[in-house]
Amino acid sequence: MTADSGVSEQGQVPWDIFPALRRERLVAVAKLMWDASVSAAADAKWEAGDNALSIGVTAFLRARHSITRAALKAYAEWLSVADFGMHFVYSIGGIHLRHFKGNDETDAPVHMSVPDPREKLALQYALDLPESRDPDYVPRLVIEKDGACSPSAVFFALVSPSGEQRNRWRVPVEEVATVLPIDAKKEPPVTPPGPQVTDEEAEREKERLAREAKNADKNQKGA
Repeated sequence: MTADSGVSEQGQVPWDIFPALRRERLVAVAKLMWDASVSAAADAKWEAGDNALSIGVTAFLRARHSITRAALKAYAEWLSVADFGMHFVYSIGGIHLRHFKGNDETDAPVHMSVPDPREKLALQYALDLPESRDPDYVPRLVIEKDGACSPSAVFFALVSPSGEQRNRWRVPVEEVATVLPIDAKKEPPVTPPGPQVTDEEAEREKERLAREAKNADKNQKGA
């Protein structure tokens, strides 16, 4: 695997395979995953019984919450959620993704690498595959963690049903995402305040306008 700004071992970056998976979009979503894992590890109480499983579940739930909120607001133009359950399928520009376990010694659950029917259809369309052919690999964001369950890296990868990974590309989560939120609006120009008017001046102005209106009414009647 090359550096995060380079290409995968197969000589491709994610957007070569799926144009919708642009660099800044992957960074934005991976950063949500990263932050969720960081906070889950920081809040863990090992002495109270927390372990890798409980920390991992907390990180997953927080990532699901953050991505769901982003799909409804900041990144609604290109990010959506297809499955709110424990599988948690989300879509970047129409390409369905899921989380995938990284460097754990235990095997990842089967559902992480086998596409559900909606994923299958989306991938068949994106890769121009016939309906009779299942995708050989599915796109995943792979988060790797250290012994304290803190994240160490996030990768984009194509994962086979057996869990084999290819086209691994390290997502540079340290970059500031350059995706413009869909609900971002320019602030209206600030109008400088006018001259301050005292209550006495305001009352005199009110009386003047009343006199002018009364005189105008008299002139109209006398005409």
